[in-house]
Amino acid sequence: MAIIGIDLGTTNSLCCIWQEGNCVLIPNSLGDFLTPSVVSIDENGEILTGKTAKERIITRPTQTASSFKQYMGTDKVYKLRNKAFRPEELSAIILRRLKEDAEAFLNEPVTEAIISVPAYFNNNQRAQTKLAGELAGFRVDRIINEPSAAAIAYRHATGDSGTYLVVDFGGGTLDISVVEIFENIVDIIAVAGDNHLGGDDINKAITDAFYAKYPMLKQQLSLTEQASICKMAEQCKINLSTSDQAMMMYVYKEVTYEMYLANQVLLEICTPLFSKIKTVLKHALKDSNKHINAIDEIVLVGGSGKMPLVQSFLQHLTGKNPLCAVDPDKAIAFGVAIITGIKARENSIKDMIMTDICPFTLGTKVVNTITGDLNEFSPVIERNTSLPASRARRYTTLRDNQAFLTLDIYQGESSSVLKYLAWSDYDECTTCSSR
Repeated sequence: MAIIGIDLGTTNSLCCIWQEGNCVLIPNSLGDFLTPSVVSIDENGEILTGKTAKERIITRPTQTASSFKQYMGTDKVYKLRNKAFRPEELSAIILRRLKEDAEAFLNEPVTEAIISVPAYFNNNQRAQTKLAGELAGFRVDRIINEPSAAAIAYRHATGDSGTYLVVDFGGGTLDISVVEIFENIVDIIAVAGDNHLGGDDINKAITDAFYAKYPMLKQQLSLTEQASICKMAEQCKINLSTSDQAMMMYVYKEVTYEMYLANQVLLEICTPLFSKIKTVLKHALKDSNKHINAIDEIVLVGGSGKMPLVQSFLQHLTGKNPLCAVDPDKAIAFGVAIITGIKARENSIKDMIMTDICPFTLGTKVVNTITGDLNEFSPVIERNTSLPASRARRYTTLRDNQAFLTLDIYQGESSSVLKYLAWSDYDECTTCSSR
């Protein structure tokens, strides 16, 4: 039975397989390679996915869910009609659709998949992604980091070796990794990221600018009409990828509302977002102990990486021209497909050695008898430690004759386990397991 590789994206998902020495993208029932990661429920209670569901974002916004990957591993609940869904359940619906498309294309059962995740996903998010795959009917023995997959795809396409900065800028997440590639070895040196920064945020920035120009308009619009504005903002962003100017125009009660947008204006609108990109880039370079001059190339993947504005901003920051040697939309899927070929022991592909790192510090909660802090975080495995890793640290009981210990395992960078921040912050500290 075939093993497929899946790029489960915030905006779009796609699957690929290693077949006869090549990465083969699997089309969906509409003949498209990209399947929108959108789920909707129609009036008859039927679950709709992909492009059909995406078209209902405007007409049925309350019965449609999108961008749920950003909330993987949380308790967020989406209510579509009379049904409640968690992010992993919605992701499972998308994965099941991809499974059906793959089986129709290959004309054989598909029971196993390797799924990519952002490198900055924590343990809970990875576990829920694996659960989504299992709910969809897959056996998921392996989860692979998206920048690792992109690096493998780049290495396979070009045959180049060197030190690379892989910038994975998708619809909802940003990962920046420093990767060394030598012959058949792909070594992840450092990774930094923001799980709440992507193309969706650029869409929102454009939408907010439109409402700022017409302050009273938003208050008058229904949810359906507001969804139309969001759709126009997305199209405006897409148009700016091929043109220097774009225009948003909306007619409401016979009044025309217009906003012209140029890439320079978009840069000003998105300044806070691009500042976050700069911060993540600095973290990745700092953790790798490398100067930007030690980076041979910048490899761009993810749909948002196709934007000329993003490319020019990265060029301004680094002094290097970003590369798109592999289609940014498909690079991760290609990389995962190569991994499936290696796992299946295909003779047409040479085994590759991949090393990875721990994206967050792992540790436990202790009592500091000197300061009196009852919730001090005690690191055991530091972030950016090469994996697999093993560390030993001795802990003692707090009281005489204490009979047992309860160890909560945390991951994050905060000095206190009570300091719970958003995933995108660097000093988070979240529980990943308990025993």
